[in-house]
Amino acid sequence: IGYSTSLADTMSGCPSTAIVKSTSPAVTMSGCPFAAIVKATAPAVAPKVREIVDDFYPRMFSNSPEAKAFFNPANQFKEPPLQRMALANAVVAYATSIDDLSKLTGALEIIAHKHCGLGVKP
Repeated sequence: IGYSTSLADTMSGCPSTAIVKSTSPAVTMSGCPFAAIVKATAPAVAPKVREIVDDFYPRMFSNSPEAKAFFNPANQFKEPPLQRMALANAVVAYATSIDDLSKLTGALEIIAHKHCGLGVKP
């Protein structure tokens, strides 16, 4: 997916910009007190991530029904559930890349762009 304008132009004023900037090249999680825990649990979480997201979304929609407006039902419930799998893949990618989050900058730009376009605040 490509965008004709720069990320700065498309996300001007969006609070998610700070999140993407925090994953710019050379950013590591060495200062994060939870990095070792996240890294150590990644192998256990990865095989269960589908179960985790299949539990997460119904809970989120039950606790915050207004959130449903942000999601395409077809991406939630058809097989494979694209939105759920996108979250699952993002969780595993984050956990396995925690030592060098700059690997995720491109993906985070796309996620932030989508969230900003919907008016979602971090």
